[in-house]
Amino acid sequence: MAGEDQRVGVEAGEEPPFDGVDDGREVAPRERGVPGSPGEQRVPREEERRPFDREAHRAGGVPGGGDGPDSEAPHLDDRVVLEQLVVGREHRRVLRGDRDPDAGLSHRGHRLDVVPVAMGLDDLTHPEPPADVEEVVVLVGGVDEERVARAPAAHHVDVVVHGSDHRAMHFARGVFPDPFERRRHPHRFAHVVDHEPVNFAFSEEQEELRKSVRRFLQDKSPETEVRRLMATTEGYDPAVWRQMAEQLGLQSLAIPEDCGGAGFTFVELVVVLEEMGAALLCAPFFSSVVLAANALLASGDDEAQKRWLPGIAGGDTIATLALVEDDGRWDLSSVTLAARPDASGAWLLDGDKSFVLDGSVAGLVLVAAQAPDGLSLFAVDASEGDPPGMQRAPLLTMDQTRKQARLEFSATPASPVGEVGGATAGLETTLQLAAIALAAEQVGGAQRCLDSAVEYAKSRIQFGRPIGSFQAIKHKCADMLLEVESARSAAYYGAWAAAERSDELPVVSSLAKSYCSEAYFHAAAENIQIHGGIGFTWEHDAHLYFKRAKSSELLFGDPTYHRELLAQRIGI
Repeated sequence: MAGEDQRVGVEAGEEPPFDGVDDGREVAPRERGVPGSPGEQRVPREEERRPFDREAHRAGGVPGGGDGPDSEAPHLDDRVVLEQLVVGREHRRVLRGDRDPDAGLSHRGHRLDVVPVAMGLDDLTHPEPPADVEEVVVLVGGVDEERVARAPAAHHVDVVVHGSDHRAMHFARGVFPDPFERRRHPHRFAHVVDHEPVNFAFSEEQEELRKSVRRFLQDKSPETEVRRLMATTEGYDPAVWRQMAEQLGLQSLAIPEDCGGAGFTFVELVVVLEEMGAALLCAPFFSSVVLAANALLASGDDEAQKRWLPGIAGGDTIATLALVEDDGRWDLSSVTLAARPDASGAWLLDGDKSFVLDGSVAGLVLVAAQAPDGLSLFAVDASEGDPPGMQRAPLLTMDQTRKQARLEFSATPASPVGEVGGATAGLETTLQLAAIALAAEQVGGAQRCLDSAVEYAKSRIQFGRPIGSFQAIKHKCADMLLEVESARSAAYYGAWAAAERSDELPVVSSLAKSYCSEAYFHAAAENIQIHGGIGFTWEHDAHLYFKRAKSSELLFGDPTYHRELLAQRIGI
């Protein structure tokens, strides 16, 4: 805090005794005080103490506490008082009037013993604020619930003001509200959360993006159009693909501006993917924007990014990532396709890749291969036709709404992307981002299954009443709702981790993929059950979601595989 003085809490004539001798229990000055902004309340010098500072050293130790029975707060015994003043010394039972200092604390003039909190809360004059109010403050020094001095927080902290109906409770670091302040200002109730906040609420612009994409997909990807594209080899409509790029700019959404994109974050991409999953969009969006674009960005190859990303952003280039081989394993150690240099130094690929998303129509194929120096990423340019030695074969898969292919390479020319032998980290990041993106798709599909099941349960009459009134159907719908909402939370947290490139990304990606896969498959299966006999027919769209759910469950690894990854990543 600005104006922090080393004499706070030092008796008259006493020198600040921090000499480094026998101070094993003391804390370094920087650990107990963090300079704040100039606008924050400063700690007054001894000679500048105001009346309320002297009042703070009464028996109660809390300014304005009074001497009546209300001064005691037994339920807050041994806790730190949340106060806007900085008290120079901390007592073990400051609310009970115990003047004996706690031997476990070091009371030195150059450190603070109380957490000063919440600048500006006095501006809340209305007795009932319309919503929770958050402010960012600096944690200057701290004493936890065990009265042990601790270092300041590494991040800013939230101060949240609640309504008067909340009770005092322990949050994060054992910091409690001042009951005397609550008596004077009933609407004030603060707690401190010592970490960076994660906001799961979408902004107004993001919600508008969601509405725009939803309207577009309702018009361009109805069930009839999905069924039509399922029967084609390409699996997408080039006109709609062009509209997505030119009218909505969806392909460019999460690509940096210096590479021809719009420069938004992974959160916006997740918003779009959730709506695409709900509509079962048939288009090479996932392969181009999620897989190929992120593989290029993670490679660190500026030249390759400048060459390929503008085409992906503009919708001119359909791209994909070829990683898995015939064994169907998604771990990078399973890659056996070989890359070798020829006599001139050009690179050639030999081997096969399976389950390549949109591999039949991609003009750019990024191939993971084993080079002499290790796992590498290579680009195969097929924009002008298939290069020598490359053959494509469409695969017959359960989910006909997402086309897959098998690619064969025999001395196929390719150009390296990034450092040869150094692709492991980039490909791992790409797979983690892909898992979160797929989880968002799964949430959209699961929500659509839930909506369909509930709507049918409300309108289908049996035994003179809607089937939704029967307890068995209620239980199914309630379980679906619980799982869908839990999956949504996991996917959204993954979106945040991806957008921030958080250290939690590897853990969160496997968590989201495993849970969302099972939630989507269960919702799709229960949707069929609630619909009864009609749900099993080809004419009804329930089976389309069921097949997409099963295919997505296996894509990038099934839930068991990701739970194993999760266990490894958290050290179990």
